[in-house]
Amino acid sequence: MGSPLLPTPIKQKNMKKISLYIMALLTMGLVACDEDFAPTGVPQTNPQESLIQVSDITVSPIATSINIPEIIGSETPIDIATVAVKEGAMPANTILKAKVEVSNTEDFAKSVTLDAQSMANSNVVSILPSELQRAYFDGITHNPNTKNVYVRTILYTVTNATSDATNNAEAIIGQPGDNYFDTHTVSLTPVDEKGIVIADKYYIVGTSNNWGETDIVFDHSDADVYDDPVFRVSFPATKVNDVRVDTEFSIVAIDDLTAYKNGDKSVAYGLGDNDLLTKGAETFLGMKEDKADLYSVTINMETMECTVTPLQEFAPYVYFIGATDGWKNAEQRLYCANVYEGVYTGYIYCADPNGWGNEFKFQKVAGDWGTELNSGTFAGAISGDLADGGSNIKATAGEGVYYFEMNLALNTLKATRITNMNLVGDFNGWNAADDAQQMTWNTADYCFEITGAGVTANGWKFTANNGWDINLGGDINNLVGNGSNLSVVGTTIKLYPTRRNNDNIVCTVE
Repeated sequence: MGSPLLPTPIKQKNMKKISLYIMALLTMGLVACDEDFAPTGVPQTNPQESLIQVSDITVSPIATSINIPEIIGSETPIDIATVAVKEGAMPANTILKAKVEVSNTEDFAKSVTLDAQSMANSNVVSILPSELQRAYFDGITHNPNTKNVYVRTILYTVTNATSDATNNAEAIIGQPGDNYFDTHTVSLTPVDEKGIVIADKYYIVGTSNNWGETDIVFDHSDADVYDDPVFRVSFPATKVNDVRVDTEFSIVAIDDLTAYKNGDKSVAYGLGDNDLLTKGAETFLGMKEDKADLYSVTINMETMECTVTPLQEFAPYVYFIGATDGWKNAEQRLYCANVYEGVYTGYIYCADPNGWGNEFKFQKVAGDWGTELNSGTFAGAISGDLADGGSNIKATAGEGVYYFEMNLALNTLKATRITNMNLVGDFNGWNAADDAQQMTWNTADYCFEITGAGVTANGWKFTANNGWDINLGGDINNLVGNGSNLSVVGTTIKLYPTRRNNDNIVCTVE
């Protein structure tokens, strides 16, 4: 059984107050009611609550779309919204000020905040095109395409002040976390500062997949492609009757893939005379003299740089050696399910019993330092609960079992500390965070164990860290990630995840 769908908690809205953040539409600041507004930063300390209540204010959005290239030269202010205050609600000697926060996500996880422009005798919230352009590209994304952005207006009052006062007591209207007056999106078209077009996906087309007959897709991070223009892929060399032949390939963007398969080869990228990616150039050529079993390709679609690395067939295991056992034994190991991909996964117990530092390396051949894999090997990235420890690699989350993901084709290494290992199944409603079924790590035997397990023949699995991202199932003599449900029944269960004494991950059920 896969990870069950669980209900998403719904945040209750406070209907009494709506925050000082008003979801308007862009990133600008608000202007005052019948006053000049001098831009003022949001208070850095906890402000007092304003005498004006949320119910005294009405915010009405103006802008629904903004095309910065059409107005940036004139610097005509962009009107975002209007603000109206109920008659008699504004205290004496008090002015209203505002900022507008803009984000490309509804949760405002990444956002920028702009000051509103000062406009005499106006209640219009506006910002300058140049400030919005700069804030968008520097604070949110480098993507030049038209995007929907989310905007909310932050309102606050300044008391004992004149219209040009900037340093007097400020008070937020509403409290952060309340509801907003309005939630809106604005269609924003920024100025394309670089003139680069980057697709969401890229494909290999070549002799290894009969020129696009099957898909070979580049990997990419979760970031916007304009913020991270680097794509990586690995694929097997071309063989005929198990004999290596020349491996030819080109690169095609997702939007051009259909045209390419219909015979338009001009849409494909190859290497031009300057050794940079060029559309319509000659195909790449990986010669059979490389004796490569695999090719790793990294492309940067902003700089048009391309790196092709021929690789050999990968061994099925790599071996951990480090402070855990005094740098003497290379017994724990990671497993590569596909020797042509070079992706190794598994569980390693990392510890520092001698106080030398919780550090380690890997070896391709157990005990052979001439085959070591150290921090310099993983130039692609060392991430998760790991850090570069010089030549060594350092476990940063303390003693414990870590789930490793190693890619020797892309030279990346990631590990996640296992904070708990649980039993989950039909017997407990597939609750991956059931504390009653949490296992204990046995350092002497290198296993997780539990007595009084509640598993039944209706199906169960192992899950880590109270979630489904890391889980084990399949067969008790060969457990694998995302494996099928287990049906063996018993009350004492021991899980041996590190392959220390076994080629497979196994468990016993008694």
